Amino acid sequence: MSKKLLIFFLLLPVYSMAQMASFDISDIEFRSDTLVYFVNSDQLATGQFCGGIGRFTKVADMFHSPSNISYLLYDYTNRLGGIYVEAYFNEGLATGKWIIYDFTRQWFCGYINVSNGYLHGESLFKCPHSQKSEISNYNKGIRDGVFVVTNNAGDTINHCRIIKDSAVYFKLPLLNYEKFPKANWCDE
Repeated sequence: MSKKLLIFFLLLPVYSMAQMASFDISDIEFRSDTLVYFVNSDQLATGQFCGGIGRFTKVADMFHSPSNISYLLYDYTNRLGGIYVEAYFNEGLATGKWIIYDFTRQWFCGYINVSNGYLHGESLFKCPHSQKSEISNYNKGIRDGVFVVTNNAGDTINHCRIIKDSAVYFKLPLLNYEKFPKANWCDE
């Protein structure tokens, strides 16, 4: 009996840490520039946060955030009507590769790369039921790099270089560079 009790007490911290490692995305909010806190607390968010984001979810609604992360979440949410995200934070700073699914979690819809609270690197948005996609590149929260949009057939319809959030086109695009894509973008 004492061996079982000893094992229980030795494993309790491991079990508690495993329970604390993953949280619901609705438990956090963007505050003070790029820092993310637990809702109604002064505790910085750390760990994995997963959950659905709808059009009226606070995280997705703050598209004016200096980090542009919540803008992108708002953008993706607007295109699909809702998304499911796997996000990561370290002491309040967004970090890592965030995976995006449709709201039902049936379809992979892309990813964003985040470093020290800012979008940094390549991001991919892909429509769940077609080949329509958008690839963007970011440098510390600002679009900077190649921007490519493909249509439902997988043909490139827009290809340009974004330099510090201003588009320089490689060819005449069939689709204008949009800061705020329309709702139901995937259905066009």
